[in-house]
Amino acid sequence: MEPINAVLVHGAWADGSSWSQVIPLLQDKGFNVTAAQIPLTSIEDDVATTKRLVAAQNGPTVLVGHSYGGIVVSGAGKGSPNVKALVYIAAFGLDEGESIESLGKTGPAPAGAAQIRPDANGFLWINRDAFAQAFAADADPIQARVMAAVQKAAQCCLLYREIRSACVEENSVVVHGCDQRPDDFRHKLKNLWRRE
Repeated sequence: MEPINAVLVHGAWADGSSWSQVIPLLQDKGFNVTAAQIPLTSIEDDVATTKRLVAAQNGPTVLVGHSYGGIVVSGAGKGSPNVKALVYIAAFGLDEGESIESLGKTGPAPAGAAQIRPDANGFLWINRDAFAQAFAADADPIQARVMAAVQKAAQCCLLYREIRSACVEENSVVVHGCDQRPDDFRHKLKNLWRRE
């Protein structure tokens, strides 16, 4: 059986190493795993970086995004013939014309949003003292401190830029952040994910 590629896309304030606990699990199941290192400078830059990584894969590829990475995989999956599925893990799956900001206006702001501050260059940072509460509440306290120290700032425009083209389609799986319960269309991917 041809190996399946899994390209993992991190969210804001993180980098590819945030998948370090997931990578060996997927590799043990026979996946060829690559974690993207997106620049977090613009949606276009992040999608282009991911598309280059997808193009370098040989064979069927599953794009996996976490948080902001969901927006990236939606864009990178569009027009990429070897992408067979998209997986959104506690991720944004926006429709065309939506932005993170517009989605945020549909309900109360998350508790951690008050801890995000822009710097003089237009990059957003999470207050280190409140990082665990704002971003990594379920992480080990030591791990959360390390994550705060290595956080990768995100350009402000990531919040406001509207999505031009989305690729959320029938071969998508959404995993909710709290209960890890896939949505109803997970059965469409069962043969793709099952590795004997």
